[in-house]
Order: sequence, then structure tokens, then C-alpha cells
Amino acid sequence: MDSCSDLPQPADWNPIAGGGPTSAFAAVLAGFVFIGMVYVLTEGFNRHHGHTLMLFMAAFVCLAAGSYTEALASGEVACLRAWSEGMFSSGLLAVGSTAMLAALAWLLPTRYGRDPIVRKFTILAALSIALIVSELLAAAAQGFLLDVPGRSHWRGAVGWSALITIALVIIAWLLRLANVVRDRYRVAIAAGGVIAFTFLSLVFLGPIGSLPRSEWVSPATWIVVASTVIPLYGGALVVATITWALPTGRSYAVDCCST
Repeated sequence: MDSCSDLPQPADWNPIAGGGPTSAFAAVLAGFVFIGMVYVLTEGFNRHHGHTLMLFMAAFVCLAAGSYTEALASGEVACLRAWSEGMFSSGLLAVGSTAMLAALAWLLPTRYGRDPIVRKFTILAALSIALIVSELLAAAAQGFLLDVPGRSHWRGAVGWSALITIALVIIAWLLRLANVVRDRYRVAIAAGGVIAFTFLSLVFLGPIGSLPRSEWVSPATWIVVASTVIPLYGGALVVATITWALPTGRSYAVDCCST
């Protein structure tokens, strides 16, 4: 019998069984990002914005960490520990995929970036991914809290996270249009945020993953809070920052290396 079936209330989702495919998916995305990095480096800096490389590097680290974390979850014997690891890896996958789409927006050559239809389609695709992954993170957090004994009443508070994320993305979008901060600084802050989020997730995964199986019968409050707040709200903040770093029409109006 699977350990997820041994919970007081049998789990609606098996994070152990789902860990392997999710790890492979994150690894494939990381592979695509790595290919993009190689392309940018070999094509020369005079054809593409250096902003693309920063976002690609951050996305690669984030997605690779998410893939590794899900691989750990796929070998777990404690269902709630796998759930906790799955929450962190979901946050990493959400942030990494959004950063990847933002990097692709910056990868557009100038002749395409100046085309309003191509530019707006690319930006809207990145924006849609940002909102979709945020909603999926909220759904995952609600599933996690449903399976943790005595924490199902927290699910209502998590439901507000989708609205908070939308508000943050709208604010970031408006700040992006204001063009107060130069492009290179916006992208550097966003890429730094992705790296910081990855580092913070891995730091918390250390002590959480090292807890013995007996501690996961009824996890401590700090474990539940960390497994929910960091991926959900920390991820929402970074996703909004990435939205702020998306290019505008003015980003393609100058030479790639002068911004």
C-alpha cells in the first residue's frame, strides 16, 4: 500500500508517483533553456540583448533545482514530506518557466521586436504563463493543506493568493510601462530575484527534507507555513518582478548593447 493511502484522510494526489514525470518535464525545460544560452553565446552579443542571457541563466538554475527536488520527492516514503518537497519544486517550476518566457521575449531580434503584433503576442504569452502558473500554485497549496492533518481550514486564506498575484502582476505591468528604471536594471533585478528564490527554497528544503519520517505524521506549523508561503507568495512576488522586466516597444528602438 502506498504511504499516501496511510494518511488519516487519504490523499487526493500522490506526490510520490507524480514526482518522476514532473522532474523529467522540468529537466526538459532546463535543457531547452541551456540550448538557448548556447545559441545566444555563439551568435554573438551584437545580435541579441544581454538581458536574454541573464534570464536564461537564472531560469536554468531554477528549473534544474526544481527537477532535482522533484526527483527527491519521487523516491520518498513519507507522503507529506513528498508533498512539502513537491510544493517547493512547483514554485521553482513556476518561476523558472516564467523567466524562460521572459528571456524568449528579449531574444526577439530587433526587426521582430519592432513589429507590434509579434511583440504583443510574445509579451501576452509570457504574461499568460505568469498568471497560469500562479493559479496552479494556489491549487497545489490547497491540495497540500487538505492532506495535512488539522490544516484544511487554512485553505481559505490560500485562495486569496491568486488575487494577490493578479494585483502584483498588474502593478508590475504599470511600472513596466512607466519606464522609470532602465531595461538592464529591470532584467538584472528580475534575474537576481529568480536566483534568490531558488537559493531560499533550497535552504529551507535542507532541514525540511532531513526530518525523520515520524515527524511527518503531523508536521509542525513552521513546516506547513514554509512549504506554503515560500513557494506561493515568494513565487508570486518573483513572477511579478519578471513581468516588470518584460521588454517594451522602446526596448527595441535602440541598439541591443546600449541599454
